[in-house]
Amino acid sequence: MTGLSPAQLAAFDDFAAQTENGHWKYAGAKDRHISDWMRTHFPHDPGTVAAAGITTYYQILNQRLDDPHFIANHPALADRLRTQRED
Repeated sequence: MTGLSPAQLAAFDDFAAQTENGHWKYAGAKDRHISDWMRTHFPHDPGTVAAAGITTYYQILNQRLDDPHFIANHPALADRLRTQRED
């Protein structure tokens, strides 16, 4: 998958749920929030998940949408995002 530890995946899942269910008042606020979180929660070495930031966030999220653990913990969000992905 992404080389993330179980603890990192759990933190990512919680962050993604909070982020994707959030309401963003200003253009770019969500992307800034994601970028800041990725930078502070993952190592800063080149080649790690934090190096790509926002793009990597969406790649990991896309993978998590098919993960039974993510679906069990965030069923409504997983359904909504999978529906958007398929459209």
